[in-house]
Amino acid sequence: MEISGDCPQTPPAARKGYGKGLVAPGGTLERLFSTYPNLYGDLSAFSAYCAITRDSDYGLAFLERFQDQLLFATDMTNQRNVPPLGAFLDARAADGRLGSDAYEKICFGNARRLFGIGQEKGGF
Repeated sequence: MEISGDCPQTPPAARKGYGKGLVAPGGTLERLFSTYPNLYGDLSAFSAYCAITRDSDYGLAFLERFQDQLLFATDMTNQRNVPPLGAFLDARAADGRLGSDAYEKICFGNARRLFGIGQEKGGF
C-alpha cells in the first residue's frame, strides 16, 4: 500500500490486505527512498510482488529509479515453487522492460556490494 500516494491515512491496523489498481505517485516509499539514499528495501515478501506488479509500468519505473537500494532474495528451496517476483524480474529482464543493470543490482549486485560477498577468490 505504501508505494501509492493514495494509501489510506488510517491507523496501520485498519489497513488490511494489499493495494490494488494503478499506483498514484507520491507514495511513502518513493519519498523515503528519495530522501534517504542509505535506506534499502527487501523485495522477498509477497507484499513486494503485489506492490511492484499491481501497476507494472509504475513498478518497473520504481525498480529502475531505486535499483541501488533494492534487494531480492528468497529462502525457498523447493525448485518447483518459483517466487512470483523472481519470475516477474526474470521475464521483464528477458523482454527488455527491466534494464540489465537494474536486474543485476536487485538480484545480486547490491547484496554483494553491501555485504561484501563474492569478493574473495572462489566466491560467487
